[in-house]
Amino acid sequence: MSAPQFGWPEPEYIGPELWTTPTITDPTVWDWDGSTLTGSGDGTSDNARGDAVTAGGVYRITYNVTRTSGLCQVRIGNTFIETVGSTGLREFIIVAGDTTGFTFTESGSFVGSIDNISVREINPLSVSIQMDGRMTYADNSSSEEVKFTQWPGTSNTGPYIRNFLSTLGTYTGAMTFRQYDGTTPTTEIETIPGSYTPGILVPYNWASRHGSTFVNGAVDGVALDGTGWEYGDTTPTALPDLSSTDLAIAYDFMGTIGTFRQFAGDIGDTGLVTATNPSTEPTLSLTFDGTEGSFYNLSWSE
Repeated sequence: MSAPQFGWPEPEYIGPELWTTPTITDPTVWDWDGSTLTGSGDGTSDNARGDAVTAGGVYRITYNVTRTSGLCQVRIGNTFIETVGSTGLREFIIVAGDTTGFTFTESGSFVGSIDNISVREINPLSVSIQMDGRMTYADNSSSEEVKFTQWPGTSNTGPYIRNFLSTLGTYTGAMTFRQYDGTTPTTEIETIPGSYTPGILVPYNWASRHGSTFVNGAVDGVALDGTGWEYGDTTPTALPDLSSTDLAIAYDFMGTIGTFRQFAGDIGDTGLVTATNPSTEPTLSLTFDGTEGSFYNLSWSE
């Protein structure tokens, strides 16, 4: 399904502007005129640094570079953002590793200017997904036996969010929630072992939440609690930016879909449980002539 059909979270600012008057040790290396930071490339290294940040806080950072030559490095906290080697507008959403303010480090060679600099703390960006129905599958010892969703639908190598069922090794049906921001060396994965058993038209109901600082999921009213199998770095530092990409539903899947929901926000762990709790309400009611009552089929959601 195409991107415009799905919502994507907008930054919600929760802190003030943290780039006002930067701290500069050597004004012959960096010059700040109140709106533009200019590098002289005089062979000396120096920092231009904004106000302190909160370790673990999520920040939206924007700046525009006009580069003539040379390089400078950009960090927030101890988190590396980029080595500036080209002209253009930048936008990042980054988790700060410590309290050190947003910093441009002149390597001694950068000649150019940087303006429209903004550093503000935001609530963590997040999206949530829920899907239920029935599936038919066998245990083929595949890492992705059933692919419920793949976002974007055209690639699984760059930034992505994927939700799938694994039968690899000893697993017969482990629901897996996975995301990759495109730069972190390892992906973020959470898995619930033994979620489902191979069969025909097996009922399923799962939900996931993916954020700048978390990934989690639930199956049939039970959320991950940290005791299940976990692999990779399960503390993300960025939400993959999939705002302009297509989301593939039932990418490699045999069965039915009862409900599919995507939220441009975080439903929380409580929401995961609520969204996947087996319903006690009848999903089908049939009245037969000559009988005294109705027949309720509860097995679809039980």
